[in-house]
Amino acid sequence: MAKIRVALIGLGYWGSKHLEFFKNSSEIEIVYLCDKNKILPDSNFVKDYRDIDVTKIDFVDVVTSEETHFEIADYFLSKDVYVFLEKPLCVDSEDLNNFSKNPNHDKLMVGYLYNFDKALDSFFENNSDLNSLNKIEIIWNDLLLRDKSCSIVADLGPHVFSILNRFSENINIDCVEKSKLLTSIYGTIKISERFVPFYISLSWNSEIKQRLVKIHSNESFTIIDCLNGCINLEQLPKYYTLSLELEYFINVVRKQQLVKINSLDYGIQVFKLWFPIDSVSK
Repeated sequence: MAKIRVALIGLGYWGSKHLEFFKNSSEIEIVYLCDKNKILPDSNFVKDYRDIDVTKIDFVDVVTSEETHFEIADYFLSKDVYVFLEKPLCVDSEDLNNFSKNPNHDKLMVGYLYNFDKALDSFFENNSDLNSLNKIEIIWNDLLLRDKSCSIVADLGPHVFSILNRFSENINIDCVEKSKLLTSIYGTIKISERFVPFYISLSWNSEIKQRLVKIHSNESFTIIDCLNGCINLEQLPKYYTLSLELEYFINVVRKQQLVKINSLDYGIQVFKLWFPIDSVSK
């Protein structure tokens, strides 16, 4: 079976994780590495993504700073190349509209990896009827205040709203309390004909890193730990969500299919939830 040829753009924190996956995959040939801020003694390294010969690759993996996402992804989509794009989709509404105009947007996948999280999958497989839910809490904390050009909402919010979206697409935000290190979001989510309240806490510089989804229902209280792969402290068989996500996309590219999970339409849906919050008081 022929290997899938990739160009990886962005070799920072997350880019290095993608690179490690590609190096360990028997399905992947790394044809190009690209980062405008680095110089590598590698024959397949380029500083400018426009120096990548698209006839030599099957897809491009974009793991760059948020403000470059549209520019790079649109460039390769316009050349009819599959694009895996780390979240968020983009950082302004003009780019959002321009994405939709690209005729090859069905070849774009946005990196909302919690749609592949097995702890969340297990909950939904065992709780197909969500009518008894009373409240959803999502706690998303990071240890350090990193030097970021984006806000806490742009950094942590897209993943959180992608998780909330798994319960229902009908999401209403009622109140937002923002500071540099903490943002609290209150609202309701419509499940069947009921409006279920939710609370989201996003924080930097926390004492502990957490990725928790707490689900209150009439019969039970469930804690899903997405960081450690646990449900109510019960450890699931070990898995790596990024690998599951990239394996899905590689299979799409191999079969020359259209992206179904984390498509552009889904990315737009999530963008429209977090972006208005991020825009307030900027």
